[in-house]
Amino acid sequence: PGVIKVVQEKDFIGVIAETYMHAENAKEALEVHWKVEKEWQTQDIEDMIRVGQGRPYVIQKEGRPKRILKDETGLIEAEYSSPMPSWNPMER
Repeated sequence: PGVIKVVQEKDFIGVIAETYMHAENAKEALEVHWKVEKEWQTQDIEDMIRVGQGRPYVIQKEGRPKRILKDETGLIEAEYSSPMPSWNPMER
């Protein structure tokens, strides 16, 4: 009850339902078996998307780096990363 349609296309299965709970219940009732060729770990993904593969990477060629690096008082160094989401972003 409440389920409008179950959609399967290639490696995707989705539930269209009248309410979130109907969709959740239908999802739990599905028995799906996936062919997993590689079990990805967070480190595998971080290694794959790392800019410069861990080596310094120039993102700006403008400015006066020699002057700034001379006394290092104006030097700013930062590294940013964000974990990969482990949930379906379309789900609320």
